[in-house]
Amino acid sequence: MRSTELGEIPKDWRVGKLADVIEVNPQESIKKGNIVKYIDMKALSTTSMEIVSYITREFTSGSKFRNKDVLMARITPCLENGKTAFVNILDDDEVAFGSTEFIVLRAKSGCCSHYVYCLTRSPNFRDYAVKNMTGTSGRQRVPNDMIANYKLAISQVQLMKQYQNICNSLFEKVKANQNQIQALTKTRDELLPKLMSGQLRVKE
Repeated sequence: MRSTELGEIPKDWRVGKLADVIEVNPQESIKKGNIVKYIDMKALSTTSMEIVSYITREFTSGSKFRNKDVLMARITPCLENGKTAFVNILDDDEVAFGSTEFIVLRAKSGCCSHYVYCLTRSPNFRDYAVKNMTGTSGRQRVPNDMIANYKLAISQVQLMKQYQNICNSLFEKVKANQNQIQALTKTRDELLPKLMSGQLRVKE
């Protein structure tokens, strides 16, 4: 171990900035007028990585992202409330768009998307983002450059790959659970009115 401005870190790690390993608001293209998936701020959970809903609509403007990107609210009170999501509802080559109040984060080569999501959920990172918000009361936002300049300890690539291998199955399990919950919720919503109206009866 060795001493750094961040505290004790392994000897083969280094101190760097978030932008060294994570791309902030990566460039993507959607043609104006195309009908694509749109994710609103209300679709982000405050406690989990789930995107609870989406709609399809004509693209005009907004943040653009792909599967495995991380969406983080940049504006008060959504940032303080923890609105953050791991994008896993798109096709492999699909680009979607969403609120202009999202910051999109994407793992660079040598990093991994699971690490990006877990970092955005960490108390230290969230405290830093909240403390660096600017603007008038009620409309404060954290600037992109403040997120890009967040200091962190960066591990060796091989260790990051091991971390990714461990997280892959865990994130897939979370996704499967989310799909099952959504399916069961839909079934409940379809059956409950019929049970209450007497259209369906449960045998004793």
